[in-house]
Amino acid sequence: MNQIFDRGLSDDFFQALKIGHLKGITERIKNDHSLMLAIRKDYINIYYRGGSILKLSRKKNGYYAEFNKNYITNDAGIQLPEKLNSEIEVQEYLNLLPHLKDAMDLYFGQDGYSKLEREMQQIIVRENNFTELANSGEYFIVDIEYARTETNSRTDILAFKWNANKRKTAELTLSLIEFKYGDYALKNSSGIMKHLDDMEKLLDESYYGILCNTAKLQLIQLLELGLIKGNMDIPEIDKIKITPKPEVIFVLANHNPRSDKLLNELAKIKESECYDLRFYISSFSGYTMHSKNMVDRKEIIRTLSTENLLTQFKYFLESPVRFEKGDIWGGANLIITDDLSSTDQNDGIKVVRTEHAQEISALLMQIRDLTYERGLIDWGNKIHFFCSLGNAIEKCLAEKPDASARLLCACIIYEANTMLGFNFHMKNTKCSNYVDTVLQFYQDECVNLSYI
Repeated sequence: MNQIFDRGLSDDFFQALKIGHLKGITERIKNDHSLMLAIRKDYINIYYRGGSILKLSRKKNGYYAEFNKNYITNDAGIQLPEKLNSEIEVQEYLNLLPHLKDAMDLYFGQDGYSKLEREMQQIIVRENNFTELANSGEYFIVDIEYARTETNSRTDILAFKWNANKRKTAELTLSLIEFKYGDYALKNSSGIMKHLDDMEKLLDESYYGILCNTAKLQLIQLLELGLIKGNMDIPEIDKIKITPKPEVIFVLANHNPRSDKLLNELAKIKESECYDLRFYISSFSGYTMHSKNMVDRKEIIRTLSTENLLTQFKYFLESPVRFEKGDIWGGANLIITDDLSSTDQNDGIKVVRTEHAQEISALLMQIRDLTYERGLIDWGNKIHFFCSLGNAIEKCLAEKPDASARLLCACIIYEANTMLGFNFHMKNTKCSNYVDTVLQFYQDECVNLSYI
């Protein structure tokens, strides 16, 4: 079967790395997990801490070695062999490795160097391909910094999901992984939205077959070189089955839970029909990737909002600031009114009467906007959600008829957190009445209650 590949090694180059004069390089990488080998279009890059410590290209007169001399910050006298055409020249290069690493360490340690994302990216490769835990994981990395030049699109990591229960069948899912280190990397020219645009180009129907073929060839060559550990037989390329729908995964490291940047970016996403969008939730701070650690957009928003919904209104609870008065709430089968004289009720409509109707309405509108924007509430659950907030107001007034606007709002925020499943970490100790339970929650959350 004729197949088109964008990357991959010729048989001569591959055999030289496997059993020929370049085998010493392969063996060194197997035994030195600070290094990784990436297969390009008949050349390889060997990476150290996210930087290329060797580019080895096959040309007419043999194998040519390149090292970025910008990494050398002092006159270290490092003379890299120009060619690696014999075992002697390969050994000369291997003898230089400690000096090349030292030069790169000094370069990476300079003030202003900010490529931690690349270094962490290599750690992900190491944990999923090389370590003793690799076989227990379900994602195997075949390439990093994969680019489609004609569309100027790229992905940080190209991988296959190979579920533990499908190792004998070679039924794989292509996974394109983006690594974002810190909230500053979420926006602008290298942010989430730009990467999603790149994914559409990489997964375009005219290129997707080439991408799959390339990834399959890289997988097989890395397996045969012993650079992926896993309890699986090495499949023939034509026997590998790719599931119809690929995954696009974001690995988010060092997110600041007090920041809204990630949630704001997630709210902009319009999910594509051509891939499943997933977000990696680390397994107790590790980077070995499993299917069960992947969540969809709605779930990551729910997870991020666990603390954020309270954070949104914490300033209000801890300060004398009041919500601006405006329209009175009337929606989702809940009416808030300051008409205390009337006792009229509408069938199927909850009517809550309080002199603080305007303050409460302002809070409900903010909660509505926040939860709708993040996909937490929709037409299917809004009535149950907002009527439950109405119940919280009534329970508070039943226990404290003279409750302040701020205390009523505190009960609403507590109930909203509970309804959305965000109070899972609340201590099991329950107070004898509703208001005391609410206040105990805020005390556990270290919220200053001076103004309630």
